[in-house]
Amino acid sequence: DGERRVLDSRVGRSLTTAESEELARSLTGARLLDDQRIDVRVAASVGHRGVVLLHARDPDRPLSPHLSNTDPFYERIGSLGAAARPVDPRILPVAGLEGTPEAQRTADAVNLWVTRALDHLAGHPVNARRALSGRKMANGLLLRNAGSPGAHRAVT
Repeated sequence: DGERRVLDSRVGRSLTTAESEELARSLTGARLLDDQRIDVRVAASVGHRGVVLLHARDPDRPLSPHLSNTDPFYERIGSLGAAARPVDPRILPVAGLEGTPEAQRTADAVNLWVTRALDHLAGHPVNARRALSGRKMANGLLLRNAGSPGAHRAVT
């Protein structure tokens, strides 16, 4: 809702992969952080799940994976998330988890992107169709457990 309250973190488990892919393409194509010189790509996975990838265009202004979550149901502990039970779940602002300019810059950029993405999703045709058919809208984003390429090892 407009208060960033999380009414259903899984869109009623009814978001189809096709809808998710359409929303991901739209969010990527909207280029919501062009003014920050950051490229954002949203990759749909299955149903309501996906991945958000950020890439700084300026090599002298790198980004950081050391961020808190926007997802009120998962607290960031180290590089993992631990389940939480918020009393009044709302999309949380991201904070840098280390006192570096990179972490602060990334947190600011993610917060700006989330705000712009929520506005973008509110008027998206997928959500208009869902509302007309009485289904919950996919109008929020819960981000958690930021990482970076190469931060993980392949499991064999």
